[in-house]
Amino acid sequence: MGLLSSIFRLFKAILKKIFNGLKQFLKKFWLVILIIVLIYFAPVIIGYLTSVGAPQFLISGMTWLSGATPFVTSVVGAIGSGMSYVGSTAWNAYASASLGTQLSLAVGASMLLAPDETTAVISETVDVVADVGSKVIGGVARGLGSTWLWVAAGVGGLFLLGRRRKAGAA
Repeated sequence: MGLLSSIFRLFKAILKKIFNGLKQFLKKFWLVILIIVLIYFAPVIIGYLTSVGAPQFLISGMTWLSGATPFVTSVVGAIGSGMSYVGSTAWNAYASASLGTQLSLAVGASMLLAPDETTAVISETVDVVADVGSKVIGGVARGLGSTWLWVAAGVGGLFLLGRRRKAGAA
């Protein structure tokens, strides 16, 4: 399996987990959300019901609900303002972090949501990096000579560094 297909499977698993959580939330709280929406839009609904000539008991019921509209409006506004503040603060903290910290947070979050797919992406990435590194190093070594040449250059470099340190200390 390739790296791109692993990344695609990871995104698919994360989105599936998010949408399943949203679906479970809506299954549990759909009635509460419906009541809040009715109260929030009660003034508009009253105008519509009046214009189409709806029965008076519907208009009276919506009028009764519209009494709570200012409270619901202020609560929804406060929740929206609070979520906006928390979201912008979290995003600013994430944006000001170093690249390594950002990657660690992203990998940690993906491990929480889709551990198997994240592990597959990490192993594919390591395989690709190791393959590219071995090809580059192997190509350079073949292009510049045998392995013994590199060993001799390394020993000579250590010898020269040792002489410079002794000369600097004296």
